[in-house]
Amino acid sequence: MDNAKINFTKKKPVEIKYRDYKCFDESAFNEDLKEAFRNSEIQNCKEFEHTVMDMLDFHAPLKKKILRANNAPYITKKLRKAIMKRSQLEKIYLKKQTEKSLSNYKKQKNYVSRLYKKERKIFYDSLNPSIVSDNKKFWKTVKPLFSNKGNFGNKIKLVENEKIIDGDIEIAEELNNFFKNAVESLHIRENQFIIQNVDNACSPVEKAIKKFQFHPSILLIKNKINNSISTSFSFCEVTKDEVLREINSINNKKATPVNTIPPKILKISAEYSSDTLTTLVNKSLTFSKKYPANLKLADITPTYKKKDPQAKENYRPVSVLPVISKVFERLMQKQINSFITNHLSDVLCGYRQGFSTQHALIKLIESWRQSLDKKGYSGAVLMDLSKAFDTINHESKSSRIWF
Repeated sequence: MDNAKINFTKKKPVEIKYRDYKCFDESAFNEDLKEAFRNSEIQNCKEFEHTVMDMLDFHAPLKKKILRANNAPYITKKLRKAIMKRSQLEKIYLKKQTEKSLSNYKKQKNYVSRLYKKERKIFYDSLNPSIVSDNKKFWKTVKPLFSNKGNFGNKIKLVENEKIIDGDIEIAEELNNFFKNAVESLHIRENQFIIQNVDNACSPVEKAIKKFQFHPSILLIKNKINNSISTSFSFCEVTKDEVLREINSINNKKATPVNTIPPKILKISAEYSSDTLTTLVNKSLTFSKKYPANLKLADITPTYKKKDPQAKENYRPVSVLPVISKVFERLMQKQINSFITNHLSDVLCGYRQGFSTQHALIKLIESWRQSLDKKGYSGAVLMDLSKAFDTINHESKSSRIWF
């Protein structure tokens, strides 16, 4: 029986940008950043981010490198140079067609073959067993080899009206328009009995309040909540300790948009930047009462899901927000959650701390059991909505698509 052999399509070299932390001095970076904060009056989050990024560009500049086709982890620098020399000798042989050039090429080819086997053996012998035992690391390594989900760095090509679209800018514009107009293209009619027409001149908050003021869910919530002073909500000022706590709880591995502060740098400079960030948070939440516009900007990556990879309908947008927005969101979420929890139904389990899908299932099963014990009937209507989130109209959003 012949051994199974898997061939993978050779990919083109990819140029990537990375930060050079080889000579990064944490104490020097913090001292310079502290001086920059002292000498400048930062009025908003955009200025704060520019100040940190300018200092980061000085201490850990951006660099470029090329990842060659099918870059395997066991391809060392020594082996890569040997392969390059083999290619050079092959070209010389093809050009001159002499015995000496052929001998040099064969000699280098055999050397590369031996070195390849040696380096691969060293790599697998020293392989950390945790990569195999850790499910997350294992599937991250293996899944791209056996699954067609996700583009895994492959170039996206679309077919629209029998025309092939393969330019990066054209693809970005096509997908951006599709994601932006996904709800409008469904031609869903709004229920005018529960949704009111409002003036576009209203602020977003006033617009939402007026538009849904007679929605059945809103009316039920109003009936449950007493019209007392305790039902009014407003954001309170946060302290430096609260901001520090949220910064330090951020995962360093979380992705961030291009040219924004990495989580690692925000945590390193937390002691020096938290004062400024606390002032900006309080200014936005309690004084201007506006969420910073630049924190709403997201880098959107189109991710292939299923079926035809050349149809734009089979891609989903994955949004990545700046790390500062995560600090804002967590601080706001804690205040909103502490206020609204007492007004929510006990059977509402979605997006609530201490609740899960298990609680919802237990509640349903118990309700059915009680009904059957009383000689009653139980029924359920189960629905699986395809692309359910595509039907949510965000009305407006700012985004950038990156590949």
